[in-house]
Formats: sequence, structure tokens, C-alpha cells
Amino acid sequence: MSSGSVTHNNESVVEVESAEEDDSSIQDCSMETEDLVTKELCEGDGPFEYNGKNFRELTIKDFDGSYFKTIEDAEKFYEIYSAALGFRLRRLKCDRGLNGTILRRVWCCSKQGQKNKPKCEVRVASNNGRPPRKSMREKCLAAFGVRYSKEIDAYYVKSFTTEHSHDLPKPNKVQSLLSHCVSKKLDLAHTVAMRKDKESITNSAAYENCPSVGNESVGLTKELDLSHAVAIRQAKESVKSPGASEYMVDPAGGHAFVSLTKKSDLVQTVAMHKDSIKTSTAYEYIVHPAGGYEFVGLTMGDFYNRMGVERQEALLNGDAQAAIAFMNAKAAEEPEFFCKLSVDKEGRLGNLFWRDSCSMFDYASFGDVLIIDITYRTNIYQRPLALFVGVNNHRGTVLFGCAILVDVTIDTYNWALRTFLSAMKDKKPMSVLTDGDNTIQNAVVEVFPEARHRLCSWHIEKNLATNIKDPDVVKAFTQFLYNAITPEEWERGWQLMVETYGLQDNPWIGMMYGRRNRWAEAFFKGHFFGGMSSMQRCQGIHRNLNNGVGKYDKLCEYIPRVDKSLRKMRNDVSKDDFNCEYSKPVIITHMRSLEQQIADIFTHDIYLLIMHQIDWERKYIISRSKPHGDGKVFNLTQYDLPHRHWTVNVSNMRFMCSCKLFQSDGIPCAHIFSVMKAELIMKLPDSLVLKRWTVEANTHVGKPDRGLQMERYASLTSEINKICFRASMTEEGTKKMKGEIAKLAALAHDHSESQTRSILKTLIHRHQLHVGSDAHSFSGFSVGINADQYARSLPPGEFRTYFY
Repeated sequence: MSSGSVTHNNESVVEVESAEEDDSSIQDCSMETEDLVTKELCEGDGPFEYNGKNFRELTIKDFDGSYFKTIEDAEKFYEIYSAALGFRLRRLKCDRGLNGTILRRVWCCSKQGQKNKPKCEVRVASNNGRPPRKSMREKCLAAFGVRYSKEIDAYYVKSFTTEHSHDLPKPNKVQSLLSHCVSKKLDLAHTVAMRKDKESITNSAAYENCPSVGNESVGLTKELDLSHAVAIRQAKESVKSPGASEYMVDPAGGHAFVSLTKKSDLVQTVAMHKDSIKTSTAYEYIVHPAGGYEFVGLTMGDFYNRMGVERQEALLNGDAQAAIAFMNAKAAEEPEFFCKLSVDKEGRLGNLFWRDSCSMFDYASFGDVLIIDITYRTNIYQRPLALFVGVNNHRGTVLFGCAILVDVTIDTYNWALRTFLSAMKDKKPMSVLTDGDNTIQNAVVEVFPEARHRLCSWHIEKNLATNIKDPDVVKAFTQFLYNAITPEEWERGWQLMVETYGLQDNPWIGMMYGRRNRWAEAFFKGHFFGGMSSMQRCQGIHRNLNNGVGKYDKLCEYIPRVDKSLRKMRNDVSKDDFNCEYSKPVIITHMRSLEQQIADIFTHDIYLLIMHQIDWERKYIISRSKPHGDGKVFNLTQYDLPHRHWTVNVSNMRFMCSCKLFQSDGIPCAHIFSVMKAELIMKLPDSLVLKRWTVEANTHVGKPDRGLQMERYASLTSEINKICFRASMTEEGTKKMKGEIAKLAALAHDHSESQTRSILKTLIHRHQLHVGSDAHSFSGFSVGINADQYARSLPPGEFRTYFY
């Protein structure tokens, strides 16, 4: 079987008597039978070393005298090796003897070989509307092969090639590789168990409940702790939201160990409650592993009381103080974290704005278009949550900042917008999108006077359905909302609509006409909005929040859940980044050389948009061209619409089309590609590359990289999992291990606290830890300061904290 088509489930079978290789290299092996490679891996200094040598430095000579007892051990080694370095493996070759014994096995990088060319032309989208599957092959030669030796009844390393023809993903993105996306059977069993009641918990909810530190560390492949998570999904009550994404289930070792009287179980269930799992459902989860209601130890009423006590303890110093404490903790973790608050006349917490360092970096790259949404109000105080949203290079949603506002007055909106501007180092957006509220519109004009302001088309359509009942008028109005015609054509068409349907005296139509330059597509041609005309992506954020935020949530519960939704959004962005790095689109259009450059430069989502323009290029005909200054002017028409005309000006490899698609969306239009084909231009000019849509759009801003921290985390979890697995074999071992873990937990807590205080001392020494009105209004947290001291430490007049 050819190397390009071998998969896990298809193995070539070669009938031979035995291996004919010379086994002298391992006959003198000094290793005993027990000293297998797999044992060295399991009991070495960490998952990224073999025989004291880092995986990245291994060569075939390092395997002299070593062997694998089984073919599974060899595969397990290469799985760990590939996960450590960051590539996906697959089986390449397999030779078997007459008795079925595997004599030779070769594994390779998943990018080995190359994708077969299509037998016939493939259009941009297939019949079902999906683009062709992306290619992951890049002729990589990295491989690992073993051969069977009859004399020692084991497998020795025959080949080991370490060089790759491609860049390897960062450690925090290895979990996206298909062969490593399941790093712990703990997580796999956890998810499978939760998903058993299909009507109760969705797949996304089960994923969110995997007990890992961040979405990038969730995985499902290791063979530990399968039995522990089966109990999670036995609760029969409905959980309709993505639940406890951070809680860790305590594998208690049997029914006798499960009781709410134990602190470990209480902490677990409180964490479930914090992450939006209903109290009754959390109780049911405890019942099943305990063996029944009679073994739980507490009634449902006791359970509700206990949850109430935990909630009151969290609010001991007041809701506002608890919320500020959360901000303090975030500030200690991130030097660039920003938070600013205000108080009302009675000294109570008023407005609260915050953004983290990733939001600042995202805004530096994608802050040209800003969506401001202030329609979400789900919390006990019914205060609006202001979301500052943008679109990234994958056309995905990014959150630049959040604010909980005291009201919806012009002064409050001005405070929020000016604070946002301060948090983003006074960088103003080019374009702003809001709903139809006049107050926020006035605030945008006052704070961002140079920005082009646009009203949300979704809200306009909603108001259209409310004010206009005639379906013909609704259809005609929608055309004026979205059609990218010239302003002159729009005006003529509008007058014709008004006269045709007798709308001269309709007050809503008159009001919308007066505001036409804020909602009609014809008046935004040539101004960049990144392809956005509505705030629908904010509705997606609302849905995420609704899965975790309740209408009776207080600030100390509300803000962490908003932060959780933000982490989930960023995990989606990380997946998009990985897909762009690890796979390439299939070249399918008639302009192959140009398409290859586009595939290398732009993200996959933008690539598809440009491919549609290249595909539509076939429809246009250049009717005339003439010299103009230093360049040429091309007149184009469409085959089936000869009355439509477009003009493309070309000068010094700069293209300007009358449709203005590139200026509006940053996408080269089909008219430009038609001219490039006629002029035999084989390379995409730099003038047609908008960096915010490229793969490298967000690499220059220095985003924080968790790669090293993830490697350390993986090393620690690998060791502790093995120890816990062995200790859980007996009840005595389990009890002793719990005592040792408690000691380790105290040690880890002391180390973390010491590190936090050290960071704070550095910040204070550099005069960055203070509360004021500048760009670091709130960028640290107070250690050893009580409420009164903290209030006195604030500058007088503007900022104080009222403790409820």
C-alpha cells in the first residue's frame, strides 16, 4: 500500500517467515527484561525526557541497547514523543509474519506524503455548500520504525528521523492535534458519563465540565481514572447549561467514601454550583456514587442550607468588595490588567470597567471596528452589561472589554467610552456599530468624533417589522438596507418606493430617511467595517452568558462567569489559529499560482471569501481599457447584466475598483481579479493585502504565551496521576495518599501566595500598583489591607469603595 494512503485501520500485510535483519546490535544489550523503554518513560524525571535526555535532542543512537517488549509499548512511546514535540502521528507501514506476528512497524508524522490531485475540477464549494477538505500533507519525513527480534522476543528501534518539513505548533496548541486531543482518560470518561442522558447535558456542557486548567489543557487519551467519572452523568436532573468547567471530581475510591460531610465533596459540589449547575442536580450527582439517598448523609434541605452558607461566606465583606477582590486577583496574575470603577453620591459602587491583557493585544490588532452592545441586563441589580466587541482575522468574535453600568444616561455612557479609550492607550476605532438608542449614539459622537458610526441592521429589521405591516414595503425597504448601490441610485429608488406605496406621511419612514447615512449600505461604500453590518455576534455572547449567568446572580458570581465565557471564546480562537497553522486549503480555482499565495497569506475564513471572488471573476468581461496617467483604466460589464458597469483603475500595482469592496471589507473583488488575469499578473500585490485578515495579524503584539507553564503543568500532572493510580489500588494506600496530598496542597498554596506577594512588591516598587484615573487605575491587589485602610488609600473625591 502506498505511503500516502495508509491509516490506522489499514495495514499492509507481508507474509514472511521471520525478520531477516541483523540483530547483533541488541544481542549484547545490557538491559534486563524489566528495563523496558516504557518503564523508563513512566518512572523517569518527566514526560519530556528519555534516559535523562530531552526529547528534542534524541537521535537513533540514544536507543542503542534499548528495546520494547510489545508493539503497543513502542507506539505509546512515539505517542508521548509526538505530543511533547507537537505533531500528530499515524501508522505508515506494517509487516507481519505467517503467524500474524508484527515484524516491522513504522509510524510517521501525519504530514508525511502529499495530497492526491483531484481527478476533475473542483469548484469553490461542493453541492452541499461545503468547501473541499483541507490538506495536512507537506512531504514530512519524520518517522519512527521498530523491528522484531526473535532472539530477545522484543522490538528494537530500526529507524528514527526527527527532522520535520514544517513548523511545529506551540505546546498550548498540541491538544488540538487529533491524536493528542484526548490527553487523559479521566476527561474522556468524565465526558462520556455526563453525556449519557442526552436530554440533560449537551456535548458542549460535558466538554466544559472536564476538570482541567483552561480549555487548552483539556484532553482525552491517557488510561487513568476511567471509573471515577462514570458517576458524574448519573444525575437525572436537567442541566441545560455548560456546567462546572473548573471543578475537580474527587475519585473517592468507593461508595463508602462519598459523603457530603467530607470537605472534599463539599468543595466539589460548591464548585459545581458556582459554575451554574443547579443545587438539586449537584445533590443528585452525589447520590449515585454514594449508593443511594440513605448513604448521602444530608437531606436536600440541608444541601440547600449548606450552599446558602457558602454563598454568605463569599459575601462576608460585601458584594462590591468580593467583586473587587476578583479584580485584584486578576491584576496580580496579569501586569497589563486594567480595571476602573466609580461610586455614586451615597458612596456605593457605581460603574465598573475591566479588560485583561489579551483584550488589549486583540484591540491593538483588530480595534479598527468596534461594536458596543449595552442590551444585556441579567443580574440581580438589573444593571446593563456593556460589551466592547470586535472581529478578528478569522472573522470570529473578540471581546475588548466589559463594563457594568449604573444606568443608561449620557454621562454613564461617556464614562464607559472614555474609560475604554484610556484602557486601550487612547487608540480610537475607525468604525463603531451600535443599536438605535439615541443616548449611546450621542456618546459615540462625543467621544469618537472621527469614527464612522453605523446602526445595527438587525435592530432596524426588527423595528421595520414593528412599524410596517405591508410585506411588499418590508421587502422593498430591506433592499435599501443591504444593496451596495451608489447614493444617487439609492435616492432615486427611495423616492420611487415612497410614491409607489404612499409612504409620504409615514412618520417612521420619514425618520429613517433622515438617518439614512447611518444605516443604508449605499452610504457606507468605501468605509471599512470588516463586513459587519449588525450586532448579531453580540447575541452569541449573550447566549454564552445565559448558559452560566442567572438573573439573581450578584456581582461576585456574575463577573467570574463573564470571565469564563471569555475564556471559552478565546479557546475557539485558539482552535482557528491552530487550523491555519496545521492545515492548508486545497487549490481548486483556475488561478492556481495566485490562489496558492492567498492560501499562504490569509486565514482560512478569509481565503474562502477571496476564492468566491476569484470564482465569480469568470462572469465579467473587460469591454474597454485605456491609458490613464501612469496606469490604465478598465471598464467591465457582466455577461448576463450588460447594463451594469464597473471601473478598475490600475497605477503602480495599486488597484481601485468602483465597487469599493476592498475599501469596505478588505477583500479584493472579482473585478480586480478579472483585470489581473487579463494583465497576466501572477502575484497578489501588497496593496491588496490587508494585514488584519492575514495569519500573522496578531503576532506582532506580543501576546502572553502559556506554553512553558503548560509544559510544567503537564509534567506535574503526569507524575501525580501515576502516583494516585497506584495508591488507589488499596484502601490503605488511598488514605495515606490523601494525607500526603493535603501536605502538598498546603505547600503549593504557600508557594503561590509567596510568589504573589513578590510580584506585588515589584509592582509597588515600580509605582504601577495604585488606584487613580490614569491607564492603570486598578492594576494590582491589596495585601494585608482591611476595608477601612483600603478606602483611605484611594484618591479623595472620585474613587471610593462602599462595602455592602
